[in-house]
Amino acid sequence: MTSKTAEETIKELHNELNATKKSLDQFRKITGEIKQRAEEAHQLLEQLKSNPNLSESQIFESADVPKNVQRFIKSIPKARDDDTTRPQTSHEDAPVFEHNDA
Repeated sequence: MTSKTAEETIKELHNELNATKKSLDQFRKITGEIKQRAEEAHQLLEQLKSNPNLSESQIFESADVPKNVQRFIKSIPKARDDDTTRPQTSHEDAPVFEHNDA
C-alpha cells in the first residue's frame, strides 16, 4: 500500500481546483450566451406584438438574427390550425401515485 505525501495530495487538489475553475468559466460563458439569446427572443416577440404583419425575413433583419439561427428556426415545423398536438400542462407531467391499503 502506498501513501501519498502531503505535497502530492496538495498538487492533486490544486489540479482539481484548476479543472473546476475551467469548468466554471465554461459554464459562465454558456449561461451568458443563453441569456443573450433569451433577450434576443424577447425582442423578437415584442416586435411581433407591435407589428404582426411583418414577414419572417423582415423580423429576422430587424432583430439582426444570425443566419444559423434563422436556418434553425425555419427548420422547425410550423403548427397548423388543425394540429391536435398541444403542450402538456404541468399537472399532466406530474407522476400518478396509487394508494393501496392492502
